[in-house]
Amino acid sequence: MLILPHHETSTLLRTLTHEESRSIAEALEAALIAFSTSPDRIKQPLRSSVTNGDDTTLFMPCSYSGTTCVKTVTVSPNHPPNGNITLLNSSGQLEAVMNAEEVTAYRTALASMLLLLKWKWDLKTAVVFGTGKQGEWAVRLLSKLFPGCRITMVGRKVTAAEAKIVEILRSDGVELGYMNWKDDGLKVKIEEATAVFCCTPATEVLFPEGWVSGKTYVSAIGSYKPHMIELDTELLKREGAMVVVDGMDACCIEAGELIQAGLEPKDLRELGDVLAAEECRDETTVFKCVGLAIMDLTVAKEVVRIAETRRVGTIVESFD
Repeated sequence: MLILPHHETSTLLRTLTHEESRSIAEALEAALIAFSTSPDRIKQPLRSSVTNGDDTTLFMPCSYSGTTCVKTVTVSPNHPPNGNITLLNSSGQLEAVMNAEEVTAYRTALASMLLLLKWKWDLKTAVVFGTGKQGEWAVRLLSKLFPGCRITMVGRKVTAAEAKIVEILRSDGVELGYMNWKDDGLKVKIEEATAVFCCTPATEVLFPEGWVSGKTYVSAIGSYKPHMIELDTELLKREGAMVVVDGMDACCIEAGELIQAGLEPKDLRELGDVLAAEECRDETTVFKCVGLAIMDLTVAKEVVRIAETRRVGTIVESFD
């Protein structure tokens, strides 16, 4: 059994080569295609939760291709999310335990870029809203998977924490611009962007629909409850726009943008179906993601594979 604590998981993900990152992307694409086109192969009930005071613990199970994965995460207004991912083989034996924070942020950011990779978009400029873990990984993967893309990170306040994450990203070799939500130049940045990534737990729209030009890819992964919203609902209802979701059932229950826009399953397409179709878009594409356990399972297995190759982590013998 392999144990990967936070610092080792974080270091491994941050030092992935371009080829390793593409390999994980290919594995995730294949799993999501299976999720959409062969759902009987993947057993994934909707996430469940328990609440104790201000703390909510989420449970996300999934079983696929001989592996069962359970992610447990506790979210609270008083501290950052904490959790772990466990992987079990077909006999129920524990194969790996790893910290969930970095894997969750990584897999969500990667899922939000699968269509861009599939369509081989010439990604020249990108705007990333949010300076938390999700925003950080969106920036890191944009830099690694789309070399030469000019990235601007947008934060709500100029705080020491925001300045620190920007400094860390730049020190890691990421060419990164930074601006505040209230800056006058934000409208132009979004108008010129090839892609916009929204990574905030917002309850108010981040920018108006009119700022988004025709062929723009917009990803929204920050809102995960019906009252939360990052995108102007008019953007989702724009004529010619395609709205793609990671999981139809989960998004129709949890995604605030879709619920508040009054969209139904007939108005949406699932990510795996679009990836399988191999079609390229010339119109606005909106990707809404609330997170799926199959993403955790797939990326966690890839992390274990790479960790074993690098001899990273702690091996516990005869754990049963």
